[in-house]
Formats: sequence, structure tokens, C-alpha cells
Amino acid sequence: AMLTPTKVLTLMSNVNEALDDYVASHTTAAHPYLYQLYRATHTQLIRPRMASGPLQGRLLTMLCQMHQPQTVVEIGTYSGYSALSMAAGMPQGSMLHTFEINDEQEDFTRPWLENSPWSSDVDIQWTRGGNRTHGRPNRGHSRFQRQDGH
Repeated sequence: AMLTPTKVLTLMSNVNEALDDYVASHTTAAHPYLYQLYRATHTQLIRPRMASGPLQGRLLTMLCQMHQPQTVVEIGTYSGYSALSMAAGMPQGSMLHTFEINDEQEDFTRPWLENSPWSSDVDIQWTRGGNRTHGRPNRGHSRFQRQDGH
């Protein structure tokens, strides 16, 4: 029997579904804070599919746990999900630099970065729209301010 484009798409869909089910059943759940961020990303932002999801996030956490980097650079913060996934696997005292060109993301993203369970262990340097902001651990809290003092 000849495979038609419709049959090929059906077969591919079944394989993808089976693979998704397998991966989901063999992956530990994301941290509850990341779950809340993922949910907020999908209910409050215009393009939620731009954000990394739980599977990508767990992979990023695992890679950082394996390699124990002292410094990580990320281009494209968006909601902060991938940055915080990496921070979850980074060692205490490390630094994460994440860059976001869209200034409009700050109102959503800044509180998620500042209030994360990892902000006291990982120094998260966030650059948005060309202005560098940073946070330094301070008794369990990170303070974020623009580098130019505004």
C-alpha cells in the first residue's frame, strides 16, 4: 500500500504522542515555582509558546547539575523559565547572565527572577533592552537595579 501524505502525518503523530508519553513518564516533575511560572506565562503573556517548557527546563537543570558551571550566559530571557531552570542546577555562588531585548518583559519577568528560590544562591545578572540590571544575594533576597542607577 502506498503511503499518502495523510497516512504519513497520522503515523508521525502517533510516534510523537508515544514518545511524549514515554518522556513524561520518565521525567521528574518541575519545581513548584517553575510550574507556577509556566502557568503564569501561559495565562498572562501573548506568546507563551516562546517559553521553555517543563521538559526543556528539566534538561537544562540536569545539564547544570552535571557540569556545575560557575557562569552561564543565556540570550533571550522571555519569562525567565529557562534561566531559573538553569539556576536550579547551578552551584551556590555561581552567576547567570541572561539578556532580554524586549523592555516590556520587565514587569512580568523581574518579580519571577527576584523571588525565585534560587536567587539567594545564584547571582542572576539580567540585561534588558541594552541596560544591565543585576542582583546580588543578600540574606536570602536579591536586589535588582539598573546598572546606570535608575
